[in-house]
Order: sequence, then structure tokens, then C-alpha cells
Amino acid sequence: MNQKELIENLGSLSFEERISDLELRQLVAMREVLESKISEVKSAPARTIWVVRNAKDKDMYFREECYLDALAVFLSSFEENFKTVASDFTANPMLSHRFSSEMPLLTPYRLPEPDYLRFWSSADGTKS
Repeated sequence: MNQKELIENLGSLSFEERISDLELRQLVAMREVLESKISEVKSAPARTIWVVRNAKDKDMYFREECYLDALAVFLSSFEENFKTVASDFTANPMLSHRFSSEMPLLTPYRLPEPDYLRFWSSADGTKS
């Protein structure tokens, strides 16, 4: 197997398979590198991803600075669903579970900045 094939095959291996043949000194060195990286990520500033989940369980993701766009999508979805769900609930109050399950949600998620940047690295604007 040449070097290119070896590198391509690494992508199909689990983390455990990748490290299974390492010697103790290599594992210790890897632990030190990982501990340093974990410490770096934990100490990074946190950033917010705004997530709007609509009634069809479809998530839309918004960058930290786009909170007003997230709010607009949330309110639009809320208004659309509220009319239908509220009239159904008024006609049959036993459908209260449907009322809560079909309303959209707006949720902020805090991530360390490196994870935030990685999340958006392949996206342009909102992710849905």
C-alpha cells in the first residue's frame, strides 16, 4: 500500500483503530497534545448559534450576529402555525399535546469559538 492509499484509508478507520498500534511513548505524547488542545478550546470565547425548529422538525441555523433574522423566521413560523393549531385546540382542547408539539422553537446554543467556526466553515449564511 503506497502513502496515498494509506492516507485515504485513514479516513475510514475509527479513532481506536488509528491509535491501536501506537507505542506507549507515542500515546503519552498524543495525550499531552490532546490535553493542550482541550484546554485551548475550553478557554476560547463562546459564540452563539441560533436554532429555529419549525413545526415540521426542520432546523434552521443562524450565525450569532443574525439573531434578528432568526427571530423573524421564528415569528413568521409561529404566526403561520398558531392560527391553525389554536383553532384546532379551541375546537378540541384534548389536543393540547399537539399545540405544544407543533409550535416552533427558538433556541440559542453556545459553542467554543473553534467549534463555532468549524460549524460554519462549509456554510454560507443560514444552514437548514
